[in-house]
Amino acid sequence: MNNIIIFIKGILSFVIFVITSFYMTIIGIIPISTKNIRIKTFYTNQLKWYAKILTNTHFNINVKIINDANEKFEKPAIIVCNHQSLFDVPLTMGLFSHIFIVSNNWHHNSPIRYIIEKFAVFLPVTNGIEWVAEKAKLKFIYNYCGLYFPENFRTKNAKILRYHKGAFLLASMLHTDIIPVVIYASKEILEKNWYFFKHGVIKVYVGNRIKSVLNNNDEIKIQAKLVCDFSRKIYENLQIH
Repeated sequence: MNNIIIFIKGILSFVIFVITSFYMTIIGIIPISTKNIRIKTFYTNQLKWYAKILTNTHFNINVKIINDANEKFEKPAIIVCNHQSLFDVPLTMGLFSHIFIVSNNWHHNSPIRYIIEKFAVFLPVTNGIEWVAEKAKLKFIYNYCGLYFPENFRTKNAKILRYHKGAFLLASMLHTDIIPVVIYASKEILEKNWYFFKHGVIKVYVGNRIKSVLNNNDEIKIQAKLVCDFSRKIYENLQIH
């Protein structure tokens, strides 16, 4: 009986996904420049709406947001978040109003690169951390937050890997806060299965803002380790409760 319910919910979620994806594709291929801030804002708002649709209408997944700090993401910050499942990106996209994503250059060679860049702001670290910092300063004027996955790649196991220092170096260079976000996905979600047949619980913990340290290599490494240790403790707590 449970498998039948999961199947029906999965098909319904997939139908909604197809309809909303068709809409996003149509507005994505419209030949219009996003250099105008109002047009760019329209597209980023559409992306947030789409991300929320993907998570809220996945009827086999129960998402719980824990935001005791009542963080509104209205002031610039660097968000550091662990990365474990395919749900992490739409979850974070739907949570934060205006974000730029500090990433590797994966989207550059994508056949839909220009559509992706119309909706989202990517700052590839392959261009250098100084270049990213300069671009981020311009986004901070409009109260954007930067999203950084400090593990550098998605982990396949139910644990958080070492946080690299890049996110913390960037926060130091920008003299901005760090917001730790921890995502826990139950083991059923991490198992290999069709996206819409995955089922289980996802918990998203939003921590208090942390002041960035001085632009000193040793202090940045220490902060990266401390935030990583903190995130691991939160992750273990989310597993238990």
